[in-house]
Amino acid sequence: MFKLIFLIVAILLNANDIKYYKVETNDSIQLTFRLNKPVAIDNYDLKIKDKKVKSTQKNASTSIYIFIDTSVPMKEAFEKGIKPLLKKLITKLPTQIKYAISGFDKNINMVKDFNAIYTNQLDNIVVNGQRTEINRLGLIALQELTKQTTDNKIFVLISDGDFEDTAYTTDEIVKKANDNNITILSIGYRDSVKIQGIQKPAQQTYGKLWIADKSTHQIDENF
Repeated sequence: MFKLIFLIVAILLNANDIKYYKVETNDSIQLTFRLNKPVAIDNYDLKIKDKKVKSTQKNASTSIYIFIDTSVPMKEAFEKGIKPLLKKLITKLPTQIKYAISGFDKNINMVKDFNAIYTNQLDNIVVNGQRTEINRLGLIALQELTKQTTDNKIFVLISDGDFEDTAYTTDEIVKKANDNNITILSIGYRDSVKIQGIQKPAQQTYGKLWIADKSTHQIDENF
């Protein structure tokens, strides 16, 4: 049975033209998009004929920076929810997607850079931070992502949204992402103590916010 799969909504639009790329396998086509402005996807008619999709950008590449809150209150969420989720996700990423993984509290601990081969580096993340500087460190991580030459850039922000740094703001995160065509996907844990800190970056960069169950730490499988 033919399947049409939208894996990551990172949509590329011009004023009057949709730009997207496809990755086709025997039974599926994966499409990647980015919106320059919020528009319901239902407004667009993507026609498929004989399992072929006309593409304006074939074999486009993507860089994903996975940025994980490692402050002490996140310890249970990391072990029960975040680590299993990411291990499962990583095994399903197409080969043209490059990704990096970092933990953060008052510093950034990069456990996998964009060029390294994945060897279960999630086990190297230690959750013991006493202070979380989500905005300051988020700007540093976004700057690292801007150095990638891939066609699409995605920032996955995993946190409860609680932070202590006040010298930097969520608006600066949004501006940095939008200035560099970066889409932010946020995953909220611990019942999202300060949801605005992770919701606003996702909404205003045309990404999406998921909230994990506060007891099981699981999120919607559609993620």
